[in-house]
Amino acid sequence: MLTRRLSLGAAFLAGAALSALAQGGASKVEPKVRPAPDTVIPYRVVTNIAQSAEVMGMQQETKIERAEEFDCKVLSVEPDGSVKLEVKYGAIRGKMDVTGMGEFAFDSTKSDDGSANAMFGPALKNLIDKAGKTFQITVNPQGVVVAGDAQAVGRNPAFLLPLPKGAVEVGGSWEAVRERPMGKTKAVARGKCTLARVEGGVAELSFSGDLGEESPAPEKKDEAKKEDDAGMGGDAPRVSAPKGTLKTTMKLDLATGMAAESTEEADLKVTMEQGGQSVDLTIKATAKLERRKPEAPKPEEKK
Repeated sequence: MLTRRLSLGAAFLAGAALSALAQGGASKVEPKVRPAPDTVIPYRVVTNIAQSAEVMGMQQETKIERAEEFDCKVLSVEPDGSVKLEVKYGAIRGKMDVTGMGEFAFDSTKSDDGSANAMFGPALKNLIDKAGKTFQITVNPQGVVVAGDAQAVGRNPAFLLPLPKGAVEVGGSWEAVRERPMGKTKAVARGKCTLARVEGGVAELSFSGDLGEESPAPEKKDEAKKEDDAGMGGDAPRVSAPKGTLKTTMKLDLATGMAAESTEEADLKVTMEQGGQSVDLTIKATAKLERRKPEAPKPEEKK
């Protein structure tokens, strides 16, 4: 009987040890944004979008594939732990395929970048609008943008995830809110983040939430409409904030609190209105972000 108990005890301990190894041997961690000053992290994100709409009784499908590169440089780390980042965009390339219209390429590095296209020029130009531009944002230790141009992260899925205040166990979850700027409104995803696993200094996180619309204050709605009408001729298409679901998985480098890689999936519905008519759009999007390998320094030219 004693031998059996010892055997069972040894088996239990072995099972617990294997479980701990599977979780990287860490039962509790405190993920937070904490990169060192002057750190530069090069990223690349590839986004695939499938959009479907019924226009005048006909189903129209649009597919977009876009690859963009950008660098995140740590400008400073403040006493309160917040981090000031410079986000510098490089090349943006891709293609757009529209049912019955054909395929159209865009490339920010070429003089013929696609924006001169007679029918889809404005749309193609919008897809490369950040190429060569630099933005600055300030992020608190929990990965929330507290100052600067939030568009710099709003257009790059899973660049940051809301992190917990304090340590959390593997399997633990916390409430999280993600905001996406949409003109005069904000698309707000409310849900939960979960710490799924920790291994080799990397934390695997997941986020799942529902997207809804958060409108401007009532007293500012009329003012916002006037500004839109004045800037867009009064007959510009208006797109509602998306509603649907947002899911993200991320491998977070615990040493810096910055994403090592991530995948985001969005299933959305929006309404576009123009000239008294409205069209409902269904959008499915997937974005995969990864760190680029640093470019090798160019050899010095011999004099």
